[in-house]
Amino acid sequence: MSESQHIADDYFKQFKERFPDNKIEEAKKKIIKGVAADPLFQRWILKLKAAFERPVYVQSATDALGERLEAALIALSPEAKLEGSGSQDEEIRRLVISGTILRSEVFLIRQAILDDVLSLEVPTHIISPDVMPHDVVFFSFEEGQQLGNKEGKVYSIDWLCAIKVEHEEHVPDGGIALVVCLEEAEESKWYSKSIIIRQLPPILFGKSSSELEGISLDLLRVFAFINSPYTETVEQAIDRPAYREMVRSAKGKEVERPFVRVVQLRARINQQSDEHLSGAKKGKDGHWWVRGHLRAQWYAKEATHKLIWIQPFVKGDTSKPLLQKVYDVAR
Repeated sequence: MSESQHIADDYFKQFKERFPDNKIEEAKKKIIKGVAADPLFQRWILKLKAAFERPVYVQSATDALGERLEAALIALSPEAKLEGSGSQDEEIRRLVISGTILRSEVFLIRQAILDDVLSLEVPTHIISPDVMPHDVVFFSFEEGQQLGNKEGKVYSIDWLCAIKVEHEEHVPDGGIALVVCLEEAEESKWYSKSIIIRQLPPILFGKSSSELEGISLDLLRVFAFINSPYTETVEQAIDRPAYREMVRSAKGKEVERPFVRVVQLRARINQQSDEHLSGAKKGKDGHWWVRGHLRAQWYAKEATHKLIWIQPFVKGDTSKPLLQKVYDVAR
């Protein structure tokens, strides 16, 4: 059995004892009832219905949290095809995925940010166990991400859930289990023909990133941006009408105002740090912009790299002219 298989099996086995077969259906009904009664889920479904065949954009915390609730139900639905690793019973896998989504921390990823991040080259590095900001992260994308495959099918990635998994027996360093929602769509239509919940091979801590590709590599790009000293993660609460509706539905019980996390730049890119400007090289014909890029910082004590995003900055002699279309990227 591969290391990836051990990671996947271990994650589901830890829940098996909690949910014997006669309790699985009861647990599923409890999740469905709770989600269906949630005002955020109801608002999200109304938005989907209003859009009909047009694309739906996740624009706010209310949308992102509603999408997470929908994701928890999709995971339980037999109409959603479940693919990927794991030898455990399908019903327990669906239940575990659904429950894990519901306890995740939600990040809303803006499309403009995602476009820039996904274009970056990932330097080969050893993956750190500290790469995730939280143990379970649910990524809600502002727009569905288009993905093609060898058979010519077109998929839209609606959301992705990343789960930190620790495994002492077979894989001491653990890894990240990935669950992604794919909609197989006709090229001429925005709405889906079928929904697939796919468990991707886990990302293993302590291993080289050169072994990864596709969505797994993209996830490392996003984590690098989140972990960058040039970005900050801010909390964005749901809108007031949605919160008032939650309070009313709680019937007197205290309700905290939910929020999601949004990653943004700490400062405008043209406000350069003293560190960058002091490193300007003399004797050049001018100054130039260094593209934003990913840097793998080695930590000898942990024997891993920390992958971080470096924002664009000015290099060279700033007292001389700006050189156009000249870049210097050092990793």
